[in-house]
Amino acid sequence: MFIKSKGKLIVFISVFFGFFLLACAQATIEEEGLRQFLPGKELKNWQAEDSPQQYAGDDLYLYINGGAEIYHEYGFEQVIIQDYSNKQGKSISVELFEMAGPESAFGMYAFKSSALGKELSIGDGAGLEDYYLNFWKGKYLITLTGFDAEEETVLGLKQIAESIDAKIKSEASVPKLVKMLPEAGLIKPGIKYFKGPLALMNSFKFFLEENFPLQEGVKGDYTAGHSVFIFKYESRGEGLKAFRDVKEKFLNDSAYQGFKERGDRKFSVMDRAGGLLFSQSFDRYIFIVLGTGSFSEAEEIIGAISR
Repeated sequence: MFIKSKGKLIVFISVFFGFFLLACAQATIEEEGLRQFLPGKELKNWQAEDSPQQYAGDDLYLYINGGAEIYHEYGFEQVIIQDYSNKQGKSISVELFEMAGPESAFGMYAFKSSALGKELSIGDGAGLEDYYLNFWKGKYLITLTGFDAEEETVLGLKQIAESIDAKIKSEASVPKLVKMLPEAGLIKPGIKYFKGPLALMNSFKFFLEENFPLQEGVKGDYTAGHSVFIFKYESRGEGLKAFRDVKEKFLNDSAYQGFKERGDRKFSVMDRAGGLLFSQSFDRYIFIVLGTGSFSEAEEIIGAISR
């Protein structure tokens, strides 16, 4: 009896000790938080300066004066900021944002990127423009600022970014809505993904007085000169209601002329520059094609998306 009990006691202690070690490791990770992703001694020529700064929730307004709203629209949770320098006096600042999820991180990445950036193989997507390097991985958005575009600084940006990339183990793909954009001629670095009206208005303002009714959306620009917008709603009913609201706004907005019904849940208008805008409701989506040469061309693009 004693031997059996002793064996059970040893097993119990081993299991308990294993759970204890696991809990301690988890607590250490949680305590480190975003610090665990910051580069340290593995960097060859760059050293961290002082201690990092951290902001969470509404405290972001203390760090970004006038620009925090867009981060919150996408789903901001917290950020850590760390400065690095080398012996030659060059400086690089790292901002590592934790967002609500991968879609939020991609949305902010796309918002901060431009079609002029050079794509890099870092994280789930990266772009380098002058002395700015932005990339996203999983639910994290990372912005590195080098303050000059000299070769030494640019190499430092890439080295630090690659170090952070290696530390973040999670990966993600672009939101499903982005994958609905037709591939042919799409300018991928210029894609914009919307989670609210602020991001949309910063990319394109449809109406003079009112915001576009938006839950989720994406915009793609094309080498042929046109743009495609896809807006998604929670249900078919909400999508139809939004489409009726949008149609009414286009009909009454002085920036557009020549409103034409084009069939069931389809219409077109011309803007002041003479550009064609075609819109169609499909299930819980609203499709808009802006800047094509003809109605038939716009309808063909939307037909491809619908299929």
